[in-house]
Amino acid sequence: MARTNPKLAFSIVGAAFLAVGVGWCVVDQLDRKEVALLQQEGVIGTARVLSYEDTGSAQNGRPRVRFRFEIEPESGGPPVRAETTLVVTSMEAPRLQVGSVRKVRFLPRDPDVFRFLD
Repeated sequence: MARTNPKLAFSIVGAAFLAVGVGWCVVDQLDRKEVALLQQEGVIGTARVLSYEDTGSAQNGRPRVRFRFEIEPESGGPPVRAETTLVVTSMEAPRLQVGSVRKVRFLPRDPDVFRFLD
């Protein structure tokens, strides 16, 4: 049908691009809110990689990997466990081996929400 009606084909393609664009905007807004929340309520700590496993999926040819961390707050207190999935570049991989440590800012009430500081 699209072969006989080019307007329909362009409409479908246009709708697809619009949906992708809206999706990117929503993700960007959520990321900005998360960053703002981390700036307001976040605590600095040291995250140690406990384990990782390949999820079997990739983004732009880079593997998506599920990591488990133990985060020790700089200000003291008991360590917390965090888990997240990251797209890992070849440059980032050596810094995310089991036992590696990285500085992070995390939410004490939800340690799965964190950002690397280094």
